[in-house]
Formats: sequence, structure tokens, C-alpha cells
Amino acid sequence: MKTLNFKIIVIILALGFFTGVFGQMGGAWGQMEHRKPPFDRPMQQQIRKRIETIKIWKLTEELNLTEEQSVKFFPIYNKFEEELKATEAERRQVIEKLDELTITEMPSANEINKLLDKLEDLDRNINSVKEVYRDKLEDILTTQQIGRLYVFEVMFQRQMQEIVRDIRQKKGEARREPR
Repeated sequence: MKTLNFKIIVIILALGFFTGVFGQMGGAWGQMEHRKPPFDRPMQQQIRKRIETIKIWKLTEELNLTEEQSVKFFPIYNKFEEELKATEAERRQVIEKLDELTITEMPSANEINKLLDKLEDLDRNINSVKEVYRDKLEDILTTQQIGRLYVFEVMFQRQMQEIVRDIRQKKGEARREPR
């Protein structure tokens, strides 16, 4: 029942956010290059902030954090999230470069290998950050809470992807309806 209520709340909030975003875009969606985000940076940042607020609220509830744990946990969690986001952003840039390079007719094997090596380095960095993060959490959370945290992260990401997919499907259906 908790999960159902959470899904309903998140879907309602996300529909409100994304409907406004896609509504402002008008017919621009079809004109955009398929690899570009469907909305501008300020709107994207606003949506992410709202989703992060929901995530923190739900995370606090899911882990049943005490006040003392919250005070210690969230600075570490926020730092981890920042490090992970920065590395993920760099990783996306490398993948974009790799995409651009491999689309050309005669890509340079040397350049491709450099980008692949960079991706592997970034993946190792992500894993290293996760290990340090887990070590720090062991001083704050119980083993069960750490387990719940890892499950929560995966489930939250999955729910967000489902919401985005549902919104895109609804948007596609709305476009096909005769006016």
C-alpha cells in the first residue's frame, strides 16, 4: 500500500511537471534532433530539484532515519550524489564524443580506443566512489538500512523511468488523436 501511494503521488507530481514542460514545447519536439533533451536547461533543473525533494522525503521515510542519523547521513549522501553526478556527466560527454566519432565513415581507431579507455576509467571511478560511500555509511546506518538504501535507489530510478515512459506514451497518444 505504501508503494502504491508513493507511485500515485510521484505520478501526479511528475505529470504536472512534465505536462507543463511538454506543453511549453509545442511542436518543437518533432523538430529537435533525437539525441537532444526535450526541454531547456532551466526547466530541466527545476524538474530535477522537485524530483530530488521527493526522493529525499521518500528516502527518509523508507530508511526510517532518526534525527541523529539524518544529520550525519544527508551531508555524506549529498556529497556522494554530487560526485556521482559529476562523473556521470563526464561519462555522458565521452559517450556523446564516441557517438559522434563512430558515426563518421572512417573513425580513428586510436581516438575510439582513447574514449573507451576514458569510459573504463570513469566506471572504475564510480565504483570507487560507491565503495568509499558505503564505508562511510556503515558508521551511520544499520546494515539493514544500507540494504534498504541500495534497493530504494534502484526502485526509485525504475519508477522515474516508468513515469517518463508513461508520459511519453500519453503524449504520443494525444498527438495521434484527431482534433
